[in-house]
Amino acid sequence: MNYHELILNSITKHPSNVYGLKWVPSVEPIYQDTTDWPVTRGMAGANESGRHFSVLNHEALTYAYNKLKSPPKLIVEIGVDRSENYSLSSTSTLLKLKPTDCVYIGIDIEDKSSLQNPSENIFTIQTDSADKNKIYEYINALGLNEIDFMFVDGWHSINQVLFEWTYWERMSAQGVMAFHDTNCHFGPVAVLDAIDTDLFSVEYFGRGEVDWGVGVVQRL
Repeated sequence: MNYHELILNSITKHPSNVYGLKWVPSVEPIYQDTTDWPVTRGMAGANESGRHFSVLNHEALTYAYNKLKSPPKLIVEIGVDRSENYSLSSTSTLLKLKPTDCVYIGIDIEDKSSLQNPSENIFTIQTDSADKNKIYEYINALGLNEIDFMFVDGWHSINQVLFEWTYWERMSAQGVMAFHDTNCHFGPVAVLDAIDTDLFSVEYFGRGEVDWGVGVVQRL
């Protein structure tokens, strides 16, 4: 059994009043819904090279970005520059892809202000992704309203990813939301499994491979 199967076999499904989810997943009481990673180690499902963001992940992120029907005005990334070096990070790929007039906002609990470059419309916020008021105020202050592209790669507990899922309330009509670690972390596995596929398309990259995995979600 790999991490993905372990998590799916641990899920209980609760009634949902969350937009876009058929149920609200939980792995309690076997695990905790605040936990990022299964306690069992030595199982298949993660990238054996140890790289936080694999080549396949970069390709999947580029694919997800290219699903946008028009150039984005706002990209939001949760979890910034987390790889061994910047050139290998998801952040580097997003900043290469974005048009100069597109605003990038990176959200991280650590200080990532070294990346900030207002002349290139690159901004960072040091905060928890659950601090919606602070993030929305920041977006509003930049004269923006809707998010066109969001990449989620922060704390991957079920509770945290459920909260991040609610950012669909500010996603544009063409919006794409992509998730890292869809093979091996509680939140991305459980939440994407609960998506109502009558409302959203869900595509997986790296499923069944020795890779962290990426999921790409867009409204139908």
